[in-house]
Amino acid sequence: MRIIWIACVAALVAVGCDNKDNATPPAPPKQAEAKPAADLPRPPVAIAPSEAKPADDDVVPTEEDFTEEAEKDISAANVESEVDKLEKEIGE
Repeated sequence: MRIIWIACVAALVAVGCDNKDNATPPAPPKQAEAKPAADLPRPPVAIAPSEAKPADDDVVPTEEDFTEEAEKDISAANVESEVDKLEKEIGE
């Protein structure tokens, strides 16, 4: 089996080397035309880092943010209705 693979590879190499004379020469590279200075892109302007703190809008609310509100709104008497409201809200 190994001999067959070696023979196939040798045949492909021989065929590939034989076709070098028939190969077309590569095309000469095109020279880029000079653009006027007005059309060239301008380098980016460096912007100084801001000293301001990030906005609170980027803060993701956590469980602690809602605990106090939940303790006021939910009692033992209305737990079932609040759970049903939440299930409906999640189901939407």
